[in-house]
Amino acid sequence: MIYTSTEQRNHKNQQLVNGYTELLKQQDVTHYFTLTFGKPISSVGARAKYSEWIDCLEWFQRRPLGWLRAEETKRWPGAHIDSHPAIPLHYHGVLIAAPNLNIPQSRALWHEMAGDADVQAFDPARGAISYCLKSAFDSCSTYELGGMKAFRHYTALRADPLFAPVDWHGRTQNNPK
Repeated sequence: MIYTSTEQRNHKNQQLVNGYTELLKQQDVTHYFTLTFGKPISSVGARAKYSEWIDCLEWFQRRPLGWLRAEETKRWPGAHIDSHPAIPLHYHGVLIAAPNLNIPQSRALWHEMAGDADVQAFDPARGAISYCLKSAFDSCSTYELGGMKAFRHYTALRADPLFAPVDWHGRTQNNPK
């Protein structure tokens, strides 16, 4: 099949989304969230608020949390700048290893700090991971994985039988050194 450059980029982006989705499905994903801001804020300021929120959640949990956070600020396709402003900055994401998270408390904490929060128990059947990553590899989007202490070791299975599965540290199952 011959791809145009846009088709190639879209195909490659979908492969990346699929790969990251598989990585995250192997983790202990416990919650999905959408966080908004009550007033305009810079990306740097928003990230600082998010870090503060995560620090508080970790303190309440008494353990490190992992997370995927996708920043979304995007214009509607084909919209004129003056008639359709950008969607205000907001976050979609998942929390990893927060089994005892007090959902109402996490929502209230974000509301006190920055804006509205929708935090829900994670349901793998609802596609939250893919939704978070929907535009992660586009030029107008930013995403971040954090709290790596909470992540399980990931085993990527390669289709080529010459390669043994490899974990995050580059060790194969045949050679654990």
